[in-house]
Amino acid sequence: MTESSTASFQAQLAQLARQFADQLPGRLARMRQLLEALGAAGWQAEPGEELHRIAHSLAGAGGTLGMPAVGQAARRMEQALKPVVQGQARFDDLRGEVAARLAELAAAIPADRTATDAQPVSPPAQALPADIRPMKVLVVDDDAIGRGLLDALLRADGHEVVTAVDGVDAVARFQECQPDLVFMDVLMPNMDGYEAARRIKAGCGKAFVPLIFLTALQDEDDLARCIASGGDDFIVKPYNRILLKAKLIAMQRIRELHQELARHQQRTAEEIELSKHLFDAVTNRNPRLEAVRHWRSSVGHFSGDLLLYERSPTGRLRLMFGDFTGHGLSAAIASVPVSDLFYALVADEASLPDLTLAINRKLKDLLPVGHFCAAMLVGIDPAKATLEVWNGGIPGVYLLDAWCDIRHRVASAHPPLGILGDRGFDPYPERFEFAPGDSLLCFSDGLNEVADARGEMLGLAGAEALFPGDAEELLERLRQGVDRHLGGLDAQDDISVLQLEPDRLGADESGRVAA
Repeated sequence: MTESSTASFQAQLAQLARQFADQLPGRLARMRQLLEALGAAGWQAEPGEELHRIAHSLAGAGGTLGMPAVGQAARRMEQALKPVVQGQARFDDLRGEVAARLAELAAAIPADRTATDAQPVSPPAQALPADIRPMKVLVVDDDAIGRGLLDALLRADGHEVVTAVDGVDAVARFQECQPDLVFMDVLMPNMDGYEAARRIKAGCGKAFVPLIFLTALQDEDDLARCIASGGDDFIVKPYNRILLKAKLIAMQRIRELHQELARHQQRTAEEIELSKHLFDAVTNRNPRLEAVRHWRSSVGHFSGDLLLYERSPTGRLRLMFGDFTGHGLSAAIASVPVSDLFYALVADEASLPDLTLAINRKLKDLLPVGHFCAAMLVGIDPAKATLEVWNGGIPGVYLLDAWCDIRHRVASAHPPLGILGDRGFDPYPERFEFAPGDSLLCFSDGLNEVADARGEMLGLAGAEALFPGDAEELLERLRQGVDRHLGGLDAQDDISVLQLEPDRLGADESGRVAA
C-alpha cells in the first residue's frame, strides 16, 4: 500500500469511527427502551433479538474503530443475552445482569467523541504477501458501520466489494453477482447468517466459494455452528487487519486448488469416457442372444470381470467368463488382448480345449507374477444338446433344472488362467447333457464374498439358498439377496453373474438356425 493510499484508507476509517461515535447515544437509548419494554411485558423474541443484535454490532465495531472499552462492554452484554435468546435461560433470572451490562456499556462511551479520530486500525505488516489476486467479495452485515468498515478494509487491498443487508438480501446478491468469496455476519434480521450460509452453499453446486463468518462470539459451540452451517472459516470481531488479509490469502489459495482439482476431474472424466468407449468397442462384441442373461456390478469405472461369447460358423457357442486379479482399469486392461484372441479363434472353429490353451498361453506371457484370471470356458453344441465346462478358479458354477434346483455343482478342477505354462496345463473340460429348461449359472467371488456390517460373508450356501424359483427371475433374486446382505453398504469387489439357458440357442439374432 502506497503512502497516499494508506492515508486515504485511514481517513475512511476515521470517518467511520466518527459516525460510530455519533450513533452511540442513539443506540444506547434504543437499548434502554428495549430493556424497559422487556421489563414491563416479559421476554419477547422481537425486542429481545433486536437488543442482542445491537450489542453484537457494538462488540464488533468498537475495538476496530478505536473504542475497545465499548467493544468489550458490548461483548459482555451480548454474552449475557445469548442464553435467553437461545432459550437456555429465563430472562427474569438474568434481568439484573443484563441491566448491569447495559450500565457498564453506557459508562464505557467516552464523553469526548473526538478521541476516536486517532488511527483505529494500523496498516498491514509488510511481511504478508503483497501479490494477492483481487477478488469479488460479498459482505453481508445488517449494520451499516460494520459493512462500511469491512468494505474499506477489503477495497484497500484492491478487492471489488458487493454488500448485502441481511440473509435474504445475501442469497439474492450471491445469485446475481457470483462472488469469489463471502463474508457473512451471524446475527441479522429476516434471515440469520446460518440459514443464509446453508442456502448459498447449496446453490454453489460443485464450485467452491469460501464463506467466512463474521462474529463477535467466541464460544466454541457458536464457532462450531458456523462451520456446521457451511462456513469454511470465521473471523472474530473486532477485525485484525493482518489476520483478515492472511485469511483472504489462504482462502484464495484453497479456491485455486479446488478449481485446479475440478479441471483435473473434468479431464479425467473425459479420458475415462473415451477409454470406456474404446474398451467396450474392443471387448464387447457379443451377439444378442436370448439364452444369455448377465448382471454386473463394478466398484470402479472399469470392471475386472469379463464376459465374452460368440457362435462359430457352424452354430456352436463358445463363452468365456473371467475374473481378473483386482478391479478397475489395472484388472480390466488384460481383457483387450484376450478378447481379440477369443473372437478370432471362435471364428476359426477352435475346439474348447484349443481355445482354453491359447488364452492361458497369452495370459501367461502378458500378466506379471501374482496376477491371473479365474475363468470358466463353455462350449455348447445345440444340435447334440451337449455342454462342455472348463472351470479354473470360479467358485460358483452350477447346472440347474427348470425350477433352479441344483442338478450339479461344477467344481474348480483347474488353476486360474495365466499361472501354468503349457506343460502343466490341462485344457480339457467336463461334459454334460442338458434337458429343456436347464440353465448354467456362474458368478465371480465378488458375490459370495460380499460382507455385511459385521464382516460376515454371504458365502456359497447363502447364495445357493437364493436359487430356487422361477428361472426368469433368478438374477433378480440374487441381486436382491446381495443388497439385503450388504444392508446399504457398498460392495468391495466387482460382481458378475451369468445365467445361460442352452435350449434357447435355437437361433442367433439373424435368425440362422444352429447346426
